[in-house]
Amino acid sequence: MITINKKGWHYNLVKFGTDKEYDISNNLCIYFWQCVRGFLLAVLAAVMVVAAVGGLIFTLSAPFMSLLTGEAIVAFILCVMYGVFFYKVTIENISTEHWLATDVFAKFRSKEKERKPSIIKEYLKAKKQKICPTLTFE
Repeated sequence: MITINKKGWHYNLVKFGTDKEYDISNNLCIYFWQCVRGFLLAVLAAVMVVAAVGGLIFTLSAPFMSLLTGEAIVAFILCVMYGVFFYKVTIENISTEHWLATDVFAKFRSKEKERKPSIIKEYLKAKKQKICPTLTFE
């Protein structure tokens, strides 16, 4: 028996991919494929939103595109890159300690927390054993 947290990312993906919350399966094998379905639907929704926003921006900016030349576009891109660099180097480092001075690997050397079993690993083990365990939701 595997315990699934209702606040977990895969539970939210399954909830996104199913019509009703009571349609969520308590069988690991079915739950895994419901998670895959939710992921594919989320990717499809994200692509549709990006396409809609991109189409809207293109439609609204089409009259102004003839005013821009190649040099103006390059200058704009360079200004944006400089602004991002300036923000990362100065503004962020004023409020936090310097990123070079931080120990990046400290969290990896710290004590290992007891990890919950991975849904993918558990699914692969269950598929190999041809037995799908039941799920409980907390």
